Amino acid sequence: MNRRLIHLKADNAALADGLLVPLTASHEAVAAYARRSGNHVVLVVANLSAAPLADVSLSSAAHALPPGNWTLRSLMGGAAAAPLHVGAEGQLGGYAPLPTLRPMEGYLFELAAVR
Repeated sequence: MNRRLIHLKADNAALADGLLVPLTASHEAVAAYARRSGNHVVLVVANLSAAPLADVSLSSAAHALPPGNWTLRSLMGGAAAAPLHVGAEGQLGGYAPLPTLRPMEGYLFELAAVR
């Protein structure tokens, strides 16, 4: 797993040197942030509790993310996250990437613009 993360960081500008964008989760046991390098964004979400958590939503300050419609592709394998719309203000609000976050599990999603 660690070797895979090292390769992801080396191959991904947002993970390697992107700006850290803090996100707010609706549950205190969830840590979430984005790494952003221009319009290249990786969303990082981790359930730090020993229980699965349902319907966890994420929000951000204005200008945190590039505006547009995005699909989220898992960089660690597994299910893709729900599509994301970021309005002109660049703010994330009430976005639930997955129906349930598994206990003690982290997720990495790369945003890809919908064309």
